[in-house]
Amino acid sequence: MATSARSQNIPRTITVSGRGTGSAPPDTATINTGVQTTAATAQEALAANNRQFQSVLAVLSEQGIEDRDVQTSFFNVNPQFRRGPNGEQLGITGYRVSNQVRVIVRDIDKLGQILDALVTAGSNQVSGVSFSIEDNQEITDTARAAAVADATRTAGVYAAAAGISVGRLIAISDQSIQAPLPRAVSLDAGAAGFGVPIASGELQVTSNVNLQFELVNA
Repeated sequence: MATSARSQNIPRTITVSGRGTGSAPPDTATINTGVQTTAATAQEALAANNRQFQSVLAVLSEQGIEDRDVQTSFFNVNPQFRRGPNGEQLGITGYRVSNQVRVIVRDIDKLGQILDALVTAGSNQVSGVSFSIEDNQEITDTARAAAVADATRTAGVYAAAAGISVGRLIAISDQSIQAPLPRAVSLDAGAAGFGVPIASGELQVTSNVNLQFELVNA
């Protein structure tokens, strides 16, 4: 009898998983752009690069890009070699200078316009565009709420099939949040100058949750 009484005091529970998503259009774009020049000497290549690069920086300023959103991402000076029939280096033919910056565009409606202006100003290196959401808290909350609703619905389905009801919520376990990763879009520097439209689409957050409910008689 004691064992039976103890078993009656043990609550019946069910643990279910839920998954939810939240999505929103990106509000920020990141581009990598720069200038590559070649000349007979390193000094000449660098001087040419500096002149062309200053035009690129001026365009960014004219387009409303703040200094804090422009950061050097790559700078390199390399000798260029004449190659023999077997690929061996036969001598230096000149020098190549590359200077690139990472640019954050906070008004993505102007992205196509900015890309066109950069290419027109002399940028001959555009390695790509990536989109992100600066503050994803709202869509994260949406994903979490959807995950809880999904798990609650699942618990109700199981309980109804067993002829019982879902009681109080006992525990919530937040399993993971998959934040929206920056989505890259390939871009050809030459094509940018022809006003190729850029589609930003939407970014998504995914939430997974485990809920434990008490089960009660229907």
